Amino acid sequence: MLRARASVVGWATFVLLGGTLLVSSSAVTQTIVVMLVWHGVILALPFIAAVLDALHRGIDDPILLALWGGTVSGVCAYLSFWCLFFDPVFAHVLLLSALIAALAVGWRSARRLTFSQRQICKRFLLPFGLCLVYAAVLLIAAISPSGAIDQPLEIARSRFSHALPFDNELPFLFAKNVLANNYQSPMFGDWLGSDRPPLQSGYFLFSTLGLSQLPWSWVQEELSYQIQSTILQAFWLAGLWILLNSMKIRRSAVIGAVALCAISGFAFVHGIFVWPKLLPVFHLALIAGFVFKSDRMQLSNVRIGALLGCNAALAILCHGGSFFALAGLGLYALITWKIPSIKFLIAAILVGLAMLLPWSLYQHYFDPPGDRLLKWHLAGVIDIDARSLSIALEDAYRTMTLKEFFSTKLSQISAMAGLSWQWPLLQVKALSLQLSSSDAVQLRGGQFYSLAAVLGFFAWAPLLFAFGQRFSSSDEMTAAKKLFSLSVLIVTIWTCAMYERGATTIHQGSLAVVMFALAGSFLLCFAWKPLVAWVLFSCQLLVSISLYIPLNEQQELSSSNSLSPPIADSVFVGLLVLIPVFFVIRHAVNGFGGAARNRS
Repeated sequence: MLRARASVVGWATFVLLGGTLLVSSSAVTQTIVVMLVWHGVILALPFIAAVLDALHRGIDDPILLALWGGTVSGVCAYLSFWCLFFDPVFAHVLLLSALIAALAVGWRSARRLTFSQRQICKRFLLPFGLCLVYAAVLLIAAISPSGAIDQPLEIARSRFSHALPFDNELPFLFAKNVLANNYQSPMFGDWLGSDRPPLQSGYFLFSTLGLSQLPWSWVQEELSYQIQSTILQAFWLAGLWILLNSMKIRRSAVIGAVALCAISGFAFVHGIFVWPKLLPVFHLALIAGFVFKSDRMQLSNVRIGALLGCNAALAILCHGGSFFALAGLGLYALITWKIPSIKFLIAAILVGLAMLLPWSLYQHYFDPPGDRLLKWHLAGVIDIDARSLSIALEDAYRTMTLKEFFSTKLSQISAMAGLSWQWPLLQVKALSLQLSSSDAVQLRGGQFYSLAAVLGFFAWAPLLFAFGQRFSSSDEMTAAKKLFSLSVLIVTIWTCAMYERGATTIHQGSLAVVMFALAGSFLLCFAWKPLVAWVLFSCQLLVSISLYIPLNEQQELSSSNSLSPPIADSVFVGLLVLIPVFFVIRHAVNGFGGAARNRS
């Protein structure tokens, strides 16, 4: 009873303090928080309803629960896109009906849960709460200092990186074209609507109820899209958290691995620059978790096969680069003899193809050719081309000699793993907080393109992967080896598939491999010497603070519509950071206590 009262008092204190700081913060920050709550609630309703219903039906595996929640949420977004495409009037009715049904199913199921089922449900609160807080911190840090409430997409293109192209705007333009029933091709520049999968556009259409305007004005519609998309990109955190927890490692190791990914500039850039490349990591991490822990009974369950097939299709409908990760997962399952039954495979393939078929028909018949990016990356054909993919591949490789082939693959390995000779010096300068503007641009660029640069002070961790068995046989080492083995397989498939020299910069593949490699690197060091892992983590944190908190030159001037000094926003962000830190520490302490009781 005393513990419950203390918890209520703690929450009340946080809410009161947070509300006070929010009221005193800038108008931009207040708008961000209001929109974030709106989109967070709409996105959460289908997921929560699905999880509660599955719990009520006796499913208690967190991986399967998250896969089912992600399936229902993704299908709602996908259906929103197609319904608005064919019949906007019917779509509005359907969207409202879906939300009402989610509320009804969630309420009915929640009332019937047992105490143990409620405890399972609570396990999802921390990772998904972290997603929202992480998204809020990113958005406020990126947008509030400039006060650029009317041009958030422009700010996002350079806040944490060098100036990036207009790719973050493409899903937004595609969604607006659906609402306006205007499908001009090319859609923007030389980009076709069929060049990028539609799921992120569908999510935006779903959370705005298919309306051209919500209570906020037309000027703030871009901000609404930016906020909703950043929440979606932050879902990688929940996926990775659930994956690592399913591997039965120490809670401190889970927290460290997820935190290392969260403080990486890689997560900053792709979380705020919302091209739909980080979103599929959620689905891919959950599929990886299932592959790692699946048993013979699960691998012969047709329903689970259909569930995995749907999540694989949703990952591809987020971004086509997910295929490399899915191929790596399939190869890992084959090597580790996690081979599913024929019925499982048939269910997964049929459901996956059924999900992909409507988009494939759109690409080939409504806005052809639809395979432009495939021919670009796999056959080096950049311009729109009428040839089929198979003919383009045959033409590309017909004239390539064996020497040229291996030279190309070596250049791709170099692009992925290579570091400039200045990189160690720049890391040291970042640690001392003495980076110049040119140094920051160079270091940011390295972390944007090179996998080794993203790993930072953990870049030497693959050596432990090669010789780790002689250091430790702990659960953390086992988990790290699984993540690194999967990463190696994905990278191998990716390298073999890409055509152009040096084409394996990390944003041209699946971003899941970066998360797996970062988490695996921390776990390898943690299994060897926990102190070493935490020291390297601290160094990485200092580098990220030095590299990504300072504003770019074009963002240093504050907008005149800011209603309060920047310090109010900074204090509010500080409180947002303290909330998850408090609950993560509490989570870790509870884990240590449980482990101690088990040992006694």
